[in-house]
Amino acid sequence: MKKRSFYSSINISLLIILFVYITQIVILLYQFNSNHAIEQIINDSKNIMFSFLLLIIIIYIGVMIYQPIKMRRSIKQLKHVFDEFRKGNYEYDLDNLTETIEKEYSPLVEAIKKMMSNIIQFDKLKEVKISAHYSKLKTLLSLVNDGAMIIDKSGELLYINEVMLNKFKNLNLEENNDILDTVFPDYFEKTIKKYIHQVLVKKEKDEPCSMYIPELNLEFTIKSALYKNRNGDFLGAVFILTKFEEKSESEYNENELNDNKGE
Repeated sequence: MKKRSFYSSINISLLIILFVYITQIVILLYQFNSNHAIEQIINDSKNIMFSFLLLIIIIYIGVMIYQPIKMRRSIKQLKHVFDEFRKGNYEYDLDNLTETIEKEYSPLVEAIKKMMSNIIQFDKLKEVKISAHYSKLKTLLSLVNDGAMIIDKSGELLYINEVMLNKFKNLNLEENNDILDTVFPDYFEKTIKKYIHQVLVKKEKDEPCSMYIPELNLEFTIKSALYKNRNGDFLGAVFILTKFEEKSESEYNENELNDNKGE
């Protein structure tokens, strides 16, 4: 499809008006050279001039209405493109857009295409880099003897290692689950989940906390570390569970009593 142009459309419109005007002159000259009575020539000339004037006015008004409509349509298409980019759709068909808007906007579309090509390339490089860092982090956390979880600020469980899964086998702890929205048994809700919730809500690192779960005869310490983007915005937290020790409730209470006496 041939690209349209405001300039060419205006030129065509002016040529049409010029052609109508020349036609009017030719008809008037023919009328003046006719052998009709002078009164008829005058009346016919008035009618011819009025008719052509009306035709020229109609053409002019049509051009004045049609051209702004074309311009608004092109601007609307460009606005739609920018809205798509704002939503993250960088794969928009700009080649098709180039063929449907006026030629005067083509340099702008070409500049947008180059810009989006650079953005897409940058996003791919960034994705590879992030993936590499994430893979390294997962590998490191999988090698430790402690339980580890990475949870984003919305509560989504991004990563959990085998130690956590083995220690809490009966819980629905799966990656991509929302920790905050998932309902767990009371012993998990009142201990680990409560700690996680406080960190995510406050967006602050919490002090290490010693916990005991009678239902599992398990004592451990949980601690947190925040992770942020380059601008310092809070993105989520890493939670580490260390010092796992199996104890009966009586042993735990006895140790607590001894610790209190020591203080």
